[in-house]
This record gives sequence, structure tokens and C-alpha cells, in this order.
Amino acid sequence: MDHTTRGVRIRRGGRTDAPRLLVSDRRVAGRNLGSALLAHAVEETRRAGVRLLRVDCWAGGDGELVAYYERHGFTPTETFLAGSWPGQVLAQRVLTAR
Repeated sequence: MDHTTRGVRIRRGGRTDAPRLLVSDRRVAGRNLGSALLAHAVEETRRAGVRLLRVDCWAGGDGELVAYYERHGFTPTETFLAGSWPGQVLAQRVLTAR
């Protein structure tokens, strides 16, 4: 299932129907939508009973996007190349409700 609202796209699917793709449009930068998306992803991960949330992002330029995820509690785990596109995988442990 896909859902697009005001510059945000959420794609669901997979084993838990948890969000699999969260994207915000650069034209809506500065409105804290990225932070809201990450909070939503953490909550959906928790609700699904999954303990590790992983994201990947572009790691090029000055590393600004990687630093953004680190400020939101993610830890870099591995790098990758998709063609000439440098990427970074990051992870965050999610506490599940008891």
C-alpha cells in the first residue's frame, strides 16, 4: 500500500506490513516532517514487536544525512555502493512494550 500526503510518502508491505519506505520531499524541508516520519517508524516498529529498525540513506556529500539520522538515535552499521551512489545503513534498537 502506498500513501502520499503533503510531501511525505509511506510505503507499507512485507511480513509485518510495517513502513518500508519513508520519504519526504525536499520542498517541505524545515517543517520537521522527517522527524515525524522517524517517530512514526519507531512506533510502528514497536507495535509490530520488531526490536531493530534499520534505515539506509545517501552517504555522499558532507555526510549531512548520516549525521541527521545519528541525531535521531541511529548508529551507522555498514556502508554500500549502489552503482556510484554511496550509501550508509544505520540501525536503532527499539524497546517493545511489555
